[in-house]
Amino acid sequence: DIHSPIVHGIYFAHIGWVLSSQFLEPRLDLVKDLTKYKELRLLEKYNIIPVVLLAVGTFFLGVYLQHALPGLGTNGWQMLVWGFFVSTVLLYHGTFCINSFTHLIGKRRFPSSDHSRNHWLLALITLGEGWHNNHHYYSVSARQGFFWWELDPTYWVLRLLSTVGIVWNLREPSQAALRGERPLNRNQVRVAAETLASKMTMDRVGKREMEQ
Repeated sequence: DIHSPIVHGIYFAHIGWVLSSQFLEPRLDLVKDLTKYKELRLLEKYNIIPVVLLAVGTFFLGVYLQHALPGLGTNGWQMLVWGFFVSTVLLYHGTFCINSFTHLIGKRRFPSSDHSRNHWLLALITLGEGWHNNHHYYSVSARQGFFWWELDPTYWVLRLLSTVGIVWNLREPSQAALRGERPLNRNQVRVAAETLASKMTMDRVGKREMEQ
């Protein structure tokens, strides 16, 4: 995972990659499966338009509420600040936490080659994205919360959309994947071995300190 703090440090993993000038122009040659969709190409070409429309829309929603429901005590500028700027910053950092912190904190249920981890709190604030180890272990799955106790609201929305034909062919983890029986590649074996060796070293050091 090129966004992992293990690769370039936590600052780059969290927000540095967004601010970096080297990513101003998209590498469309790397996502040919997405560029076949006209609507996605239009969004990429005119990406500023949805942002401006959202900002203008939240402002005038505040103006409308100011006149329709004066008891709320809101206005256009308040709605713009909280409904657009503050909410966008919180959304960004919630998403960025998946790149940074889910490679540092949490539990590793499955072996993977990227040090990814699952964390329930990050899953809550990102509506399911926090089950990052599950995602990297079986990345083709639209469902990231593999078990019933792993809340994944994003997947629930996708299932709802699939019932009306807006999305389709949703993939779920296979039974072999759920049992942890998916074949490992060379990198996964290497990282699993490194993790095990590190744990054994820490246990050995801890035991030695207790004896002393």
